[in-house]
Amino acid sequence: MAIESCYYLAFSTLVGLFFLSLFFVSSTKNQVYPKLYPLIGFSLEFIRNRKWIIQWTSEIFDKLLSSTYTLELPLGRNVIFTKDPSNVKHILKTRFNNYHKERIFIEALSDLLRKGLFLSDGSEWKSQRQSFRHDFDPKVFHAFTFVVEEELSSHLIPFLSNAEKTASTIDLQDTFRRFTFYFVCRIGFGFDPKYLLPSLPPTPFADAFKTTVKLSILRYSTLPLIWKAKKFFNTKSEKRLALMVDELHKFLGNIIAKKKERFVAGEDLEDKDVFARIVRRAQGEQLDETFLVNTAVSLVLAGQDTMCSALTWFFWSVLTNQNVEKEIVREIKQNDGRLRDMVYTHASIYESMRLFPPIPLDSKVAVEDDVWPDGTKVKKGTSII
Repeated sequence: MAIESCYYLAFSTLVGLFFLSLFFVSSTKNQVYPKLYPLIGFSLEFIRNRKWIIQWTSEIFDKLLSSTYTLELPLGRNVIFTKDPSNVKHILKTRFNNYHKERIFIEALSDLLRKGLFLSDGSEWKSQRQSFRHDFDPKVFHAFTFVVEEELSSHLIPFLSNAEKTASTIDLQDTFRRFTFYFVCRIGFGFDPKYLLPSLPPTPFADAFKTTVKLSILRYSTLPLIWKAKKFFNTKSEKRLALMVDELHKFLGNIIAKKKERFVAGEDLEDKDVFARIVRRAQGEQLDETFLVNTAVSLVLAGQDTMCSALTWFFWSVLTNQNVEKEIVREIKQNDGRLRDMVYTHASIYESMRLFPPIPLDSKVAVEDDVWPDGTKVKKGTSII
């Protein structure tokens, strides 16, 4: 009994010191070199800087004047950060099979994405990618440019013009989120969510998607033990996530079921939208509905979030560089809006995505020991970003 009391006292002391350090250690928002603590490594710095993790980890690169660095985590685990182009190519191409998605990433997003392309690795990933390769061919998407033009002329430009006339303040990021969500739904499923209207109406599908993504990402930035405990006890956030995921999957399932019914009835679904092509092919390959729904969720996530991010950063960059803005406006007028002839505008979009990547980081875990081109030694099980 005395031994158990000693263990309990020691554990309680460690837990107490951990939480005391959270409150009494000075804030390091403006500190670049992360503080290293016994036993828990840099985990406190991760927690303290989690809301600006991209900026914080980027500042460490700049301060260290290095393209690769390692941070220690509890229980002897390490995470290696790299922005070295040769390392990135090695991870994503040369030794692609040696780097899989992290277990904590898969678990955090599994309720939303299930066994879709985003959570697959190795042969399963290649099989899914090959299966949908022709459905996402650039030529297919070029055929849908009229959808973007329709949305621009009928919704986005009138919306912005109205804001200008009424001198209204608008949330540009939310506006682009609605704009991109619209044409992802139109191109992907032939469905009009009626989301970008002057009244900015809520829509069940769009709102459910926004909520599930937000809560799933929140899981990933939280210690697994914490969000799993919340899921076990069915707390408010986890209960809401389960409800929204169920609503989202049912909505997409109904869209896919209706497309199947039309196909069976002999209606021509060819080229009407991307998922019409997939449903047509699925009949021959016997792809089950669950797999199709998972793919649909991945399609919306990949298309809407990345384009919204790219557009938001591009407009922010242009608005903070008046000379660039003037040149883009001049080029647009000179070429009557024909993007293929706008070299300067095209280059500006690329430069914006170079400075502010739509997907700014990618996390993996090493399957086996490895050595990177810059000489960094990576042990099996090491997390890398």
